[in-house]
Amino acid sequence: MPSSDDQHRLNSRQRREIDQIGQKFHFNLAPPPSSLDKITTGPKFVSLTDFIEHFDWQYADLDIVDRREIKDLAAEDFWRYIGKSEVPLEEPAHLSPVTVAKGIEYGVICSGPLSRDA
Repeated sequence: MPSSDDQHRLNSRQRREIDQIGQKFHFNLAPPPSSLDKITTGPKFVSLTDFIEHFDWQYADLDIVDRREIKDLAAEDFWRYIGKSEVPLEEPAHLSPVTVAKGIEYGVICSGPLSRDA
């Protein structure tokens, strides 16, 4: 069984797959500055990979979305596959970090047109 720290770290496969998702839209998940001082001292760019790795979530190494090699999530796919999993969604380490990245990507797509040229 992986240690708690292992459930927060990304392996090379996960990092590569999340990097590929993040490169599609050049996600910037840095928090907005909370003051004028933070504009110059706060993080300017936080990649999707760094956001997922440093957020305090526990992840599964693989989940049903990874095992079925689903490339892109859509609302109907999410519940079709996640609902078939034997582990309740509320349980820590239910989703893999790659599936979380796909869920974030889907949310960004739903929020409006994005492209590298926009």
